[in-house]
Amino acid sequence: MTPGGEGLEDRVLQTLSDGGHYDWDELLTELTDDIEARLDETLQDLQSRGQVRYSGRHGGYVLDR
Repeated sequence: MTPGGEGLEDRVLQTLSDGGHYDWDELLTELTDDIEARLDETLQDLQSRGQVRYSGRHGGYVLDR
């Protein structure tokens, strides 16, 4: 593991290695582009295992106890 958390430093260096210039928002987009899909997949897995459920009444996800 590299400093900066879970390979983040490596991802920053890889993104900047193309020689382009990135402002904060562009760099953030490059580094987080897959987080939405990963979160959706993770929530689906947790729901299928009965660990998390969506509560329509409360408008969010909760632990399924």
